[in-house]
Amino acid sequence: MLKGLLWILFFQVFLAHPVHVSVTHIEYDGESGKFRISFKVFTDDFMDIILKKYGYALDPGLDWNDSNDQEIISRYINESFALRANGKKDLSLVFTGMKNNEEAVWLEYETSSTRNPAELLIVNRILLDMFHDQTNLVILGVDAFERGYRFSHQMQETRVILK
Repeated sequence: MLKGLLWILFFQVFLAHPVHVSVTHIEYDGESGKFRISFKVFTDDFMDIILKKYGYALDPGLDWNDSNDQEIISRYINESFALRANGKKDLSLVFTGMKNNEEAVWLEYETSSTRNPAELLIVNRILLDMFHDQTNLVILGVDAFERGYRFSHQMQETRVILK
């Protein structure tokens, strides 16, 4: 139910762009011990932050399969997002793919393996360095645990107790 409400909120806000919002979905795969993370951002906003921060112009045709594109995209994601399990070091994020259209892009990542996560620290600063009104919604799913979080300039990280 919570996930449905977050998606309704997201799509209402998403259709009314110039509101600045991203959605991140974090799902734990108990079999592999990895988190699968999907980031959804407005394409134009994401292209703008990459250009502003790194002086690198992503192709507006949305074919970001070039290794240079993927390297710069992953650099930004790794600088703007972190996931730490059980108080240990940040889990490494590995780019696994992307889906896009003219309005939004889904960037897909997975983490290194971690077994039995009992506590998570989520840091989400995506596009906060671009827009003062940026909101980042996060949906977290670990086994039967599912919850939504809202990140902004005032709240850039949260600690989650899973067990």
